[in-house]
Amino acid sequence: MTELHIRQRAPSPAPTAAGAMGRALADGLIMAVALGVGNGLGPVLADATGASGLAARLIAAALVTIVAVPFVLRLSHRRTVGFGSPGASLRAFLTGVGVTAVAAALVLGAGTASGLFVWQQLDLVTLVGFLVTNAVVAFLLEALPEETTLRGYTWTSLRRRFGPARAALGTTAVFLLVPGTSTLVTVGIARLAGDEPGHIGIAPEGQHPVDYLILLTVCRGSVRGPGRPRV
Repeated sequence: MTELHIRQRAPSPAPTAAGAMGRALADGLIMAVALGVGNGLGPVLADATGASGLAARLIAAALVTIVAVPFVLRLSHRRTVGFGSPGASLRAFLTGVGVTAVAAALVLGAGTASGLFVWQQLDLVTLVGFLVTNAVVAFLLEALPEETTLRGYTWTSLRRRFGPARAALGTTAVFLLVPGTSTLVTVGIARLAGDEPGHIGIAPEGQHPVDYLILLTVCRGSVRGPGRPRV
């Protein structure tokens, strides 16, 4: 009688502490470079092509995704950086939309009830256009590249070695290094392209640096919770 042998692939060993931290920092650098390319080269390409408004914003945002996402996918399997099955991805997307909608309704409702917000005649076409265009720009500029890099490869690299709690803290720490590093990249690329960089600083123009860092820490402190990689 012929025996059927099923070979199972042994799980890959967890990386060393130095290896995990090195991968996390390298991934943060990828995100910083991608942001620097988008912010530094985007305006130059927009001027060269005559693009303005939404088109100019899309060029800069698309550059961030083009630089960050393919590079990280070359380093790791797609499922370890947040790309699951279509069904799981759709459920995650709808969950995010639902949570955002409920939070917006609660905040706007409370603000209206307390008199903080005064509503005038609603232009539905303008509102929908604003939401759609900003959603597309945010998806290319932040959501897709950040989920793939910081909350994908960085999180996975740290979690396999240190566990979910310390991985969340480590991912947040790497995230806080990205804005300042990306600013340096932006300045360098803009000057190489013959353009003058705009505002230079760890915080966007008009925002207090300490307040900005606190906001980043609070918003990104719960980048991931215990359990399997996000899909």
